[in-house]
Amino acid sequence: MRITFFGTRLCKGLLRAPTVVGINLTQNAPSRALLASRPTTMYQHDWIIDLADRLSDGPDGGPIARRVVGIGAAAVVCFYGLRCCLLQRATTINLSRGGQMSPMFWREYIGTPAITFGVLLICIGLFIHFRWYWGNHKRLQYYYEIPTAISIVFFIIAMTVHLWTVWRWT
Repeated sequence: MRITFFGTRLCKGLLRAPTVVGINLTQNAPSRALLASRPTTMYQHDWIIDLADRLSDGPDGGPIARRVVGIGAAAVVCFYGLRCCLLQRATTINLSRGGQMSPMFWREYIGTPAITFGVLLICIGLFIHFRWYWGNHKRLQYYYEIPTAISIVFFIIAMTVHLWTVWRWT
């Protein structure tokens, strides 16, 4: 039996074998050795499925990653987001220039766009903290999925509001 995700795959003796959500419908499916020797072609948007699978896995690392990433990196991102909110000034990489080094490499936001960018960074910092600190903690690992999902929802909301304010105020 050949397992696939969508569509059709080549099989021995047939030009194409139809599949229904993962199960081959032909009786003369090729052996595992033959399947392992064939190069597999990825569909155009398989990277989205791989990314979703990677994000749904548990966090990698142990106590060192928990402290360095879950506390250190999350604190740096959250503190810069808090600074952007309090000072109402944010400096970012100018993505409209394609990341090329030039005098306009840095972009500065002042006022409401800086506040929304700060909130966006705080959401990213909370995601990092919940995923790598709570996910690698002995007692908190059973509860990390709910706050991680909530931080993703707030990230999407903050990203939408930030893009709207940047579009509106600039």
